Amino acid sequence: MKYYVLPLVLWLAGLNLYAQNMTVSGKVTSFGDEEPLIGVNVTVMGSLNGTITDFEGMYSLENVNPSATLEFSYVGYENKRISVNAQSVINVSLSAGTVLNEAVITALGISKDKKVLGYGSQKIGADDLMQSSQPNVVNALQGKVAGVTINSSSGAPGAGASINIRGINSLSGGNNNEPLIVVDGIIISNATNAGNVLPSAGSNALNSNEQFMNSNRLADVNMNDIESVNILKGAAATALYGQRAANGAVIITTKKGQSGTSRVQYDFSYGLQDVAQYPEIQTDYIEGFTGAITRAPSTVFWQWGPQASSDDKFYNHFKEFFRTGTSSNHSLSFSGGTQKTNFQSSFSYLNNEGIVPNSDFNRLTARLAGSHQVNEKLRVGAQVNYANSKMTSPASGDKSIFSSLSFWMPSYDVNDYINDDGTPINPTRGIIDNPRYVAEFSPQTSDVNRVFGDINLNYNINSWLTAKYQLTADYYNDSRVRVVPNNIDLGTQVGGFVTEQNIFSKEINSNLFLTGVRQLNENLGLTVTLGNTITDISGGSLGARGEGFVAPGFNNIRNTTNQFIFKNNSLQRIVGVFADARLDVNNYLYFTVTGRNDWSSTLPEQNRSFFYPSASVAYILTNSILEETDFLNYAKLRASWAQVGKDALPYSIGNYFSPTPGFPFGNIGGFTRDNVIGDPNLKPEITSEYEIGIETNLWNNRIYLEANYFERQSMNQILGVGVSNATGYSSYITNAGVITNRGVELLLGVKPLKTGPFKWDIDFNWTRIRGKVESLPDDLREITYVSANAARAVLRIEEGGAVGDLYGFDWERNDNGRPIIGADGLPILDQTRQVRVGNALPDWLGGMNNTFSYKGFMLNVLLEIRHGGDVFDLGEMNAIRNGTPLFTGTRNVRVVWDGVTADGQPNTQDVVMDQDIYRLYRINAHYSYNLQNASWFRIRNANLSYNLPKNVIGSKIQSVRVGVSGHNLFLSTPFRGYDPEGLSFGSGSNLIGFTGRNAPNVRSINFNISVGF
Repeated sequence: MKYYVLPLVLWLAGLNLYAQNMTVSGKVTSFGDEEPLIGVNVTVMGSLNGTITDFEGMYSLENVNPSATLEFSYVGYENKRISVNAQSVINVSLSAGTVLNEAVITALGISKDKKVLGYGSQKIGADDLMQSSQPNVVNALQGKVAGVTINSSSGAPGAGASINIRGINSLSGGNNNEPLIVVDGIIISNATNAGNVLPSAGSNALNSNEQFMNSNRLADVNMNDIESVNILKGAAATALYGQRAANGAVIITTKKGQSGTSRVQYDFSYGLQDVAQYPEIQTDYIEGFTGAITRAPSTVFWQWGPQASSDDKFYNHFKEFFRTGTSSNHSLSFSGGTQKTNFQSSFSYLNNEGIVPNSDFNRLTARLAGSHQVNEKLRVGAQVNYANSKMTSPASGDKSIFSSLSFWMPSYDVNDYINDDGTPINPTRGIIDNPRYVAEFSPQTSDVNRVFGDINLNYNINSWLTAKYQLTADYYNDSRVRVVPNNIDLGTQVGGFVTEQNIFSKEINSNLFLTGVRQLNENLGLTVTLGNTITDISGGSLGARGEGFVAPGFNNIRNTTNQFIFKNNSLQRIVGVFADARLDVNNYLYFTVTGRNDWSSTLPEQNRSFFYPSASVAYILTNSILEETDFLNYAKLRASWAQVGKDALPYSIGNYFSPTPGFPFGNIGGFTRDNVIGDPNLKPEITSEYEIGIETNLWNNRIYLEANYFERQSMNQILGVGVSNATGYSSYITNAGVITNRGVELLLGVKPLKTGPFKWDIDFNWTRIRGKVESLPDDLREITYVSANAARAVLRIEEGGAVGDLYGFDWERNDNGRPIIGADGLPILDQTRQVRVGNALPDWLGGMNNTFSYKGFMLNVLLEIRHGGDVFDLGEMNAIRNGTPLFTGTRNVRVVWDGVTADGQPNTQDVVMDQDIYRLYRINAHYSYNLQNASWFRIRNANLSYNLPKNVIGSKIQSVRVGVSGHNLFLSTPFRGYDPEGLSFGSGSNLIGFTGRNAPNVRSINFNISVGF
């Protein structure tokens, strides 16, 4: 604790008292109609002192120096600055303007005008977030932010979502490529923990990631508490955060209490979810083999029998397995304050019953935040957030609900699953599992308790110098249990098993910084911030697995014959110092430079200190060389260059030992050396990025355009390189490899129509990112992350290729590239190598957000397009062999395969499209049978709401809003399976390009009501 107390003591020791400050209050209205503006940011320039206007447009700001300057900023309106000049009442009228002039929260919680920024960032307000009615903040950002890729892992309740900004920077499959998450200056974990849920034998799973779609921990945050989210994209934007934000940062600002007013807010939503798209089945042929009926357990799931008759009944198990999911979400908040004290508290409860039977997610949150003006100089604030999340997750991946569902036969009702004695109904007699039985009797339960919060002190040393100290903490514990009975395939080899595991994480941050703002002369202004951060991160897990149930039906770990204990711990410390300096020239030219030095405990002593700088410039043309006109209202050019670092995972240097029971012999235990060794001279990864951009407002501020181009190169990649087993090791962790990402981001805002009370606003965003693997080590020409289903589907990178490249088997071809046809009239599969067949990342992404408003009505429709990107459907691979998918109904016709014979002549031999075409490995292992285009167009969100007029709700109620919203209302895609957005290996993973063995994403309808008192 001494590391955190020392900066605070030194800071408090230097505090001095200066002249008497004052309280300033007033009302903020819209120019022209004089309507009060709610939620306007009112800040004292050069300080952290600020507030927002209430529902009457009123504000009250304490501890204001009589000579200070107030700044008023509001989305869609021009900023305004007013000198206090000892006035206690200042009323302000704001003109409609542009988002370019709004105040945004940047790194370390520093509020800045967007116009001074030399880099790209994008702010999303609370109303835009809530339109989707999504409980997870990450999902709520889908389709709204340029340069950001978001994917849901599945439609299971509570399932995680991945967020990636400007491409993948680290090549290693286990490295983190997700941004830093900051809530009111509190760094919080957004990890997705897979745990250890596999048995000692009987599983073909790649790892535990695919077994359950666990939550990303940002799911613990109550959406109703959020005021805004600001996305910091580039290295220059995040350099002050150091290595923690090498992948960008998501800055969340929560709602605050307002002085002089009390507010009670209740929000409720009720929703229904279903599966919007599902695989179609063929109903032309019934079960059997070679055209004959056979109901042997080993072949009953094969659909290669005779042609169906009108008496044959089919069930589409891909659709009928799922139920209608429901969700209800209650949120209650209280806020208010006096001239010296304000507070905000909230409580919420979410209950989501999933589309998969026996799956659910329940979340309870509570929050208390407040601040108090101790004297004219010192303000103290604190907040504490608690969340309890309970989750029952359906099994995914290998030998799961969804792999079994892909094998199931449409002649049998999948929901007729249990006998009177409790045993499963299964025509295959255990050759494959009954999916519904697995869902009911083999889920994973998770119980997460989480607390995060901070204590902060803000001190105005004088009119131009402020200080802030913040101590933050984030802790959670995740208690999990998985049960697999011995009558389910995954448990048969070990007699059934149960796993129990506690996963914990703790992070403490100490932040101290000083900010000075001085006007050097009438043309030059200088803003400087100096600071220090100390971070301690610890985590780990303690678990046990019991195998071989003694008494059937008693699923307790003590009721097992073989028991195993597994434990891991990690500890990491990062110490950083930083500086940020901005020079303002004549209110049109802004130069900013930053520097930060970090010391990381996970690197060797000689390399653990690393420095990274940044520099940026913003040039407002309309304040200098260009004249502002009715057509050209605002124009700004900006450019930046920066470097950021990234350290290694804990324990990546040297070699370690672990205890092994029964080794070297009998009951005598010993230690074995790990087969992975780390480079003792390991260096941090370094990412360099430059960015150029333009921001402009046209045609009386009715058109807003922002365009960014960036290029970032990450070198000194930390990779595990394979080595000869003769060395006694299998992998060597070292620095090798360079990856480059280049991209274009476009934002376009248009106000095409404003006639009286009717308004129509359109916001477009468009992103195109290209990544290239520039180099790999000489002895590592390729890295394979996933090789699935006997190498039918492979995720791999090679030098000169790109992250996300997918590989598969192709036909043998002649020198002209024509497929070679064998003597049997079928093409010959080249099984000696895999070739690049596609890439999992999209060519480009686009979103179009339409907002229509008329008096109290508002309609919002978000359209989203993903163009390009490929995916392997792991579930369909099984179904093809069984003759279930719709396209396998094309049978008993003669075709001539395109290609040439061995002597180079065009093929003319016709063959029958029979079951061998679909079942033979030499045919169905060709990539074309399963690799699919994952492009799509969708209505991501639609929201219709109505604010009841004041004369209807009365004087005691401040506001009432009712509405209905939809998520994923429409999907158009060439993909044959479920929604291709779902990720087979969970959120937070770099293993992309695979789907089909997890719960499909859902379509939802929500009914909402919001009441304010």
